[in-house]
Parts: sequence; structure tokens; C-alpha cells
Amino acid sequence: MRARSVLAVLLLAAAVRAPFWAFAARASVDGDTAIVGLMARHPTRGITMWGQPYGSPVDGWIAAPFVAGLGPRPLAVRIPYALLALALVAAAAVLGEIAVAGAGLPAALLVACPSAYVLLLSALPPPLYPTTLVLLAAVLALAARAAEDFGAAAPPARGRLILIGLLSGLAVWTHLMSLATLAAVGMVLARGAGRARARGVLLWALVAFLAASAPWWLSAWREPSATAVLGIAHEGTPPLAHAAMVARRLHEPVAALLGLWSPLTADEGERTVAAPLVVGAVLVVAWLAGAIVGWASLRGRPLAGLLLGAIALTIAAFPFPVRSDPHTVRFLTPIVVPLAVLAAAGAVRLAGPARAWLVVIPLCVAHLWTGARLLAEWHRGGPEALVPDCARVLDLMREQHLVRAYASYHTAYCLTYTSGETVMASPPWNERFWGYPMPYLDEVRFASRVGWVLVPGVDFQLPARHTFESKLAGIGARYARRDAAPAAVYFDFVPPFASRTAPGAVAGPAGDGDVATRVVEPSGSAAFALGRPLAVAGVTLLAGPSAPALPRAMDIEVSSDGSTFERVGRRQRGRETTDLAWVNGHPQFLVDDLAFSIALDGRVVTAVRIAPTESGPWAVAEVLLHPVATGTESAHPSDEGGSWAERRAALAARPDPVDAGWLYRSLLALRHP
Repeated sequence: MRARSVLAVLLLAAAVRAPFWAFAARASVDGDTAIVGLMARHPTRGITMWGQPYGSPVDGWIAAPFVAGLGPRPLAVRIPYALLALALVAAAAVLGEIAVAGAGLPAALLVACPSAYVLLLSALPPPLYPTTLVLLAAVLALAARAAEDFGAAAPPARGRLILIGLLSGLAVWTHLMSLATLAAVGMVLARGAGRARARGVLLWALVAFLAASAPWWLSAWREPSATAVLGIAHEGTPPLAHAAMVARRLHEPVAALLGLWSPLTADEGERTVAAPLVVGAVLVVAWLAGAIVGWASLRGRPLAGLLLGAIALTIAAFPFPVRSDPHTVRFLTPIVVPLAVLAAAGAVRLAGPARAWLVVIPLCVAHLWTGARLLAEWHRGGPEALVPDCARVLDLMREQHLVRAYASYHTAYCLTYTSGETVMASPPWNERFWGYPMPYLDEVRFASRVGWVLVPGVDFQLPARHTFESKLAGIGARYARRDAAPAAVYFDFVPPFASRTAPGAVAGPAGDGDVATRVVEPSGSAAFALGRPLAVAGVTLLAGPSAPALPRAMDIEVSSDGSTFERVGRRQRGRETTDLAWVNGHPQFLVDDLAFSIALDGRVVTAVRIAPTESGPWAVAEVLLHPVATGTESAHPSDEGGSWAERRAALAARPDPVDAGWLYRSLLALRHP
């Protein structure tokens, strides 16, 4: 296969995708793509896709030079995926030529003019998928050569085996959907090594694989949620019920990959386009005939097992993960290149090497029919119908001089990336993996002036606007609201009690104004007497910088006479994303056990009691009482950037141990290295 032929096919692939790329260049970034851009800005931070217990930073590494050169623009993270789409075409050409002389060009053509869904992935892909597909195609090509070496009774070069292991490990680290293809590779290589009586040489590949995938399997060992994507049952349902449901409709995602239909975006099942019935029939017959003839022509060679194994195992595994659905076509994308190579081999068998490319042209044309329909639907709705834009919200936040905000997943990371991190936003809790750390949450919690952004139809689990406003009213809040349709932005919150606290109200470590000292209780309740009766507008509890923290479930009780206690507040397990509280001058959902606050009615208090409703050790660093009359509030700027060490130094330079906000920010700063 001549280099000029490959270049011509790459130019064709670029021409076919150019209208899709042009549309994507005008679209904003969704949450996942924005995270890739943020990882590109910080390529050495983290070993997963930020905020998720899975994935790798490889996408961020690939995008890093583009983000550095172009800045935090959507285009900077679109270009790498466009280049990966072309790399997949080149990989199909290489693998096709390995299969049969003359099959490289038709295989490349089939990937250059693919189904509408693959065109979608070249322009608006979910991150991790394009990278994984290129890695798997490279592994298949290398494994095909290695298997042929075993067949010739000549063990493969050590470097080739190490490279197979490294790329395989990188693929697993990036996305676990690669396991099916790699299982086929492993079986074929093990069989070849066994026949050549050279199984020991595979240790080079195995060691390289374990080294390259170590960030994933070490994370999985420490954090079980790293394997959550492999779960096969929803909680409370039989293990195989979900798999059975998906298996009954398995023809739907397979049909999408063959070009019969496509969703408008990678993950949805509502808005779709479909090929005409006649075109669909042609696609099914052509693909099946080409693949069957191709497999027959390769039968007896290790490559036949590689290609067929990768396809069969990927399809067989598809129904089992709970994240699979009839519309999650992306989990089947590892079969794109193997299927194209089989069909190309079939074309060579039917028409000969010189004319094989003519056989696949009708298939390419049929693909583009549905692709044109997909592009037309994109233009009909416009970019914002596919990817919600955060530009209006960002403009409003800048107008109001807001640099920190709570928002749902897509809006939060879109704001953070497109602003170049001059604005930082975070979901108030991890909406996908409960409890898994998020990169910007403490940046927002540390700020004393923040906004809340609610976007109907885009938010995952955040409350609706009327619900949020009811919650604010329920805890005595006042606020300003501005709309940036369809979003509502809340800011300038006025808490029901001031941040100032009564100095020395509680004796001992729980009232010394130092969050590094604390009272630790092995179990049971603890009462804290005040030095004098005090009219109280609110109570704030702060944990220390290390475990144990505040009780996850507890009653807060107060006494006016020191002997009779009345419950005035309650924290219940399971309501972390339901109950708002005032901390650091703004409303928060208290998803961890660092702080808790309640507003009181100005009653006179002589003692406060913390009564856990679950057993176990707990600790409190500060029991803070907010008097009814507090005088003038002091200002403590907290939105400046810098490292956490610099923030600790700034806080130490302006000590104010009777300010609840200063104490809370000190606590957050102590928790970061």
C-alpha cells in the first residue's frame, strides 16, 4: 500500500468530517470535555479522570499542547479528538494490510467514511473513547505481527512484546471497555506461544501491562468504586436482570454501529436519525457478507482469531455492565476497526487487491446518507441543543464579580475551563460517585462570597429553583437572584446569624479558637457548658483536620437552665443532599462531617449538647455560639488564589479566632498539604 494512497484516504476522511468538526467548533464544552481541558492545564495532577474513580489523564496529556497554545477554548479540546479520528483511519489501513495485501486501502476507506455514530464520535465524543480505540487498534496490529512470529517458530522481538503490554495497560487504565479486545489478544498470543513452546517470552508483555495499568489496579485495590463501571446489577435487582433486558435489545446498538441509525449525541436514546429502510437493508447485508467472506479468507491465521475474538467478546460483554443500555453504543466501538478489516479482507477475496476498494464504496456511500441526516439535525437544533452553553452564566458572574460558585456537573466544569479557572465552580457533591473527591469543591467552600447556579434540564441532582428558594427561606436566608436564561444565579447571601461568635463561650479545646485542638468522644453524648448565659442566634460545630469527625447522625440540644435540654437541630444520615446549612457565610449541603450549623430564635442558652444517634467515635474542634447582637462584621477576603500553604500563611497573618468563617477556612486549609 502506497503512502500516497493512505494520504489520499486521510484527506477524504478529513473532508467527510470537516462539516462535523466545523459544527463542533461552535459548540461549548460539556462537563466531561471541560475536565479534559482542565487536566490538560494540570497534566501532572491526578491519575484518573477528575472527579471519577476511573479513567486516565491520557486525554489531558494529548490535549495539553493545544490548550497551552490556544488557551482554554472549546477548539483546544476539539482538535485532539479530530486528530485521533484520523489516526484511527491510519490504524485501520495498517491492520488491513497486515491481514491481506491490498486490504489496507478498503479498510481505511470504511473507517474514513464510517457510520453516522462514528462520525459523531469524531466531533463530539465522550472523552476517553477515541484514545482507547486508537490504542486498541495499535495493540491489534502489534499482536498480529507477534502471532505471525510465533507461527514461524520465531519468538517476537522483546521490544514488540513490551510495547504490546504498555499499550494494553494504557488502554485498560483509560477505559475498561478495552478488556474484551485485550482478552482476545491474550488468548491468541498465549496459543501461539504455546505452539512455539515459548510461553516465557510473554512475561515481558505481562510485566509491561501490569506496570502501565498500575494506576488503575492500585486505585481499584484502595478504592472499590474504581471498579463500579464493571458492576452487573443495580442495587436490589437480580444480578442478571439488567443484562437480560439489554441482551433482548442488543440488535439496536449493533445496528447503530453498522450505520442504520444514530443518536444526536453519544449518550441519548430520545433524539435519533435513521437510514431509509432500503439503505439499512443494504448496510446489514453488505457488512455481514463482507465480514463472513473476510473471516473465511483469513481462517487458519492468528489474525482471524484476533479480529473475530475482539468482535465477539465485545458484543458478548456489552449487556452486563449496569451502565450499558440499548442506546450506549459507545461501549461497542472497539469493534469498528476489526469489523472494517474483516470486511476489507472480504472485498479483496471477492474483487482482488486492485479493485477491492470499489467493493466498499457503496457501503461508504450508504454510511454517509445517515451521516448527512445527522448533520442536518445538528444544524436544525443548533450547537446549544446538543451541548448547553455556559457563556451567559459566565458573563453574569463576571458582571457580579463572582469567582466561585456551586453548580451541577456540566455547568460547573464548563465555567471553570472556559474561564481559564479565573472562575471556579464545583458540584456541591459528586453527582456520579457519591463521596469520591472533587478537585474544586474546597476552592468554592473556602470562599466567603459564592454563587449558586441552577440550570433546569441540565442539572443532575441539584434542586429545582423553587425547591432551592424554599430551602433558603426555611433557614431564614436572604439573597439576590439574577437570571441568565435558562439559568438562575443566586448570590450575596445574608445568613440568619452573623459570623461573629462569643469569645471563650465554651471552656477547653472546644472553645479555644483553634481547630487543631479538639474533644474526642469514644461514643455517646457530650455536653458543653457556657461560662455565662447567652442569647444565641445560631450554633456552629466544626470538626478537626483529621478523623474522627463530627457524627454523621446527631441531635443538637440546648439548655437554658443547665439541666433540661431541648432538641433544636438534627442531622440525619441520607439527608446530606437535602438539608441546607449556613457555613462560611453561604448555604451549603453538608456532604461531609466537617461542619454543622443551626439557626436559633435568640433564646438564652447555658449549655449545648451533642447527642449522636449512631454509635462510634466522634470529635468536635469548636462549639461556636453566635450572639444575637454582634456589632459590625469584619471582612476577611478569601477568594484570592495561591497554594493552600499560602492561604494558611495568609490566615495566620490575620488571625480572628472568634469568626466562624475564619475558623472554617483555617480548617479547610489544614486539610490540604
